[in-house]
Amino acid sequence: MLKYLPNMLACHVSILHNAQGPSNSITEGDVSSLLALGEAYRIIGRDHADMCITGGADGKVGPLTLARHCLFGALSRRNDAPERASRPFDLHRDGVVVSEGAGVLILEDLAHAQRRGARIYAEVAGFGAAFDRGQTGKGLAQAMRAALREARITPEDVDHVNAHAASSVANDPWEARAIQEVFAGCKRAVPVFAPKSYFGNLSAGSDLSELAISVLALTRGQLPRTLNYEMPDPACPVRVNREPIPVSKPYVLKLGQAELGQCAAVVCRKWDA
Repeated sequence: MLKYLPNMLACHVSILHNAQGPSNSITEGDVSSLLALGEAYRIIGRDHADMCITGGADGKVGPLTLARHCLFGALSRRNDAPERASRPFDLHRDGVVVSEGAGVLILEDLAHAQRRGARIYAEVAGFGAAFDRGQTGKGLAQAMRAALREARITPEDVDHVNAHAASSVANDPWEARAIQEVFAGCKRAVPVFAPKSYFGNLSAGSDLSELAISVLALTRGQLPRTLNYEMPDPACPVRVNREPIPVSKPYVLKLGQAELGQCAAVVCRKWDA
């Protein structure tokens, strides 16, 4: 039983590292680790902790879980070419590719990080969460606007959007509509990056694994291309980056959503010491 209770990850990590601050487990499917990031951000902001080990993990490739997804999930049937199966926003996507993995980021009070000489990659500048049960994109747009507002920036300031983009036939369009709604009126079409094209959907492990890519892109000055985006889908009106592109602005907006409508957004800023 202790292998499967969702709070066991936090328990074991806290015991292993003797972490004595607030310990919480957020179980909201695919958006869990981004909501955990928001929780850690608030805890540190309230001065209730100096540092939070923040992350998520999941595994969807066990026999029982795979059987459940085959019965009830909208999985890709592109078994003949698995490397081309995850196709976020592409016209010919045919479903989600499940996988397993974990992503962990260390969130830390600035003064605490500086005292211990930590290398700082980026700053969490804003966070927002909402519920989009109707899957219209309105709730996700609300979460994005809240994150941008807290970061005190406009959509024009964002270098790229790191999308949830699970290659879902049903869900990719409403996420794209939300992005279009928030960034309408910008002088340029914001680039949209879909990391799940590389490693499928890690579910609760996805968001922070994917955010790490954008943080490294801010640091190194180049955003990787999105794989398998070959034919734009009119139902997904976003500018997906087909090739690596230079990072030209200091802010990235990361999105996350869950199947039942929970959604979140975080703004991170490149750190300049």
